[in-house]
Amino acid sequence: MIRTNKALKINNPLDHFEAKRIKHCIEAVLKKDVFGALIVSKGGLGKTRNIREIIQEHGLDEDIEWIHVAANITDTELYKTLFDHKDKVIFFDDIGSAAKTIAGITILKQATETKDGNKREISWVSPTFVLKDYPKSFEFSGRLIMCLNMGPDERNADNAALRTRFLSCVFDPSNKTVMEMIYSIRDGLIDGKISEDEFEEIFNFIAENATEDSDLNIRLFKNAVVWYRLTKKWQKYVMEDLGYDSDTKTVLEIEHKGLRGKAATDEWSTKTGKRKSTFYNILIRLKTRHII
Repeated sequence: MIRTNKALKINNPLDHFEAKRIKHCIEAVLKKDVFGALIVSKGGLGKTRNIREIIQEHGLDEDIEWIHVAANITDTELYKTLFDHKDKVIFFDDIGSAAKTIAGITILKQATETKDGNKREISWVSPTFVLKDYPKSFEFSGRLIMCLNMGPDERNADNAALRTRFLSCVFDPSNKTVMEMIYSIRDGLIDGKISEDEFEEIFNFIAENATEDSDLNIRLFKNAVVWYRLTKKWQKYVMEDLGYDSDTKTVLEIEHKGLRGKAATDEWSTKTGKRKSTFYNILIRLKTRHII
């Protein structure tokens, strides 16, 4: 069970006190205090949407003063992007391998490193025809916001050097924090699709059945709303999204086969080697929660 503070008031997920560092990193880039910010976190927490909102709140025009790159790009595409938008704020949203290869990391280091205290020069002598229309070096005056779902490997010297050049934040919230973020932005999640009472029913069900090992995120809750609207057995699908333990999965498999009484407990004992009382305890729990 996840206990949450429902009295917490925030406007978006990044306003949560545990996520404030992310917001400060983004604002430091926009205020030109740093050349780059690196945000490392798991997916499904609303980072992309809220980072975009923060940039727009600062009055920057998209495609003119800043761009959003949300694709798995190569080293050469990274080089071309930095050249094509060398005076803009560039929001790299989980760009994949280009942030992890030696060549990509070197390019990013150059984009955030000054040689004379002011100018930053990016260079790459590449034999590939892909860069035939691009210079071998250029001055970069833009700033970077990088959002990664997987953090760079600290054991690699190049990766460690990259992180020191960015104002960085590793955001790994507890499930309590995730649930508080979800509850605080419930108006946006309801969006006329369900009532407040229905939201409370879904929220409380997830809070009661999740553990700190569950992979909770905003996407999971949005999916729960979809299940709720589609079927009366929505709890079963939400539990599947939360992740069952192996014993619960076994009980459900037996239930789905239609086995009853001795046939059910024999199947249970064969698969788990555990007592039938454990089977019935799990079965009762699932029925009490209206999952089966």
